[in-house]
Amino acid sequence: GVSSWVTEDAKTSPILKNAQKHETIYNWVDLDLFKPNINAKKELGLADKFVILGVSQIWSERKGVEIFEELSKLISDDSVIVMIGDANGHKSNDRIKYIGATDSVEELVQYYSAADVFFNPTREDTFPLINLEIQSCGTPVITYKNTGTQETVDNKCGFNVENGDGK
Repeated sequence: GVSSWVTEDAKTSPILKNAQKHETIYNWVDLDLFKPNINAKKELGLADKFVILGVSQIWSERKGVEIFEELSKLISDDSVIVMIGDANGHKSNDRIKYIGATDSVEELVQYYSAADVFFNPTREDTFPLINLEIQSCGTPVITYKNTGTQETVDNKCGFNVENGDGK
């Protein structure tokens, strides 16, 4: 499995429980691509803001869009939530900026580096590589304490919080 959670689940699976060996092999990150860009915040015009980053292919309730909307009501005027991915009908405002989807790794690295914190409110994930990529860019991760997600944060480079906690 790609995480201890997946490996342990396989041990009880009707199909895989009798396998001769169960092993965890974690995903890796290309550190030549995912590395800090100390000028990113200035380059993106975010130098005067505390940036909370969210990334999803398509923003929906399942991906935690409502948690970010709740959070936007709690942040100060010098903060902004930047949402990468298809806005799925959601609109930008003074506190949330939807910037759309991108296939550019360079653009992602720029946003990953510009963020002060990345929040990943996924309710279930095998082992989110995005958490590792963002940490490789020097940004701490806050994510839910569940499934394989919790294995990507060790409370030195971010925090695991209880599911549903947007505060």
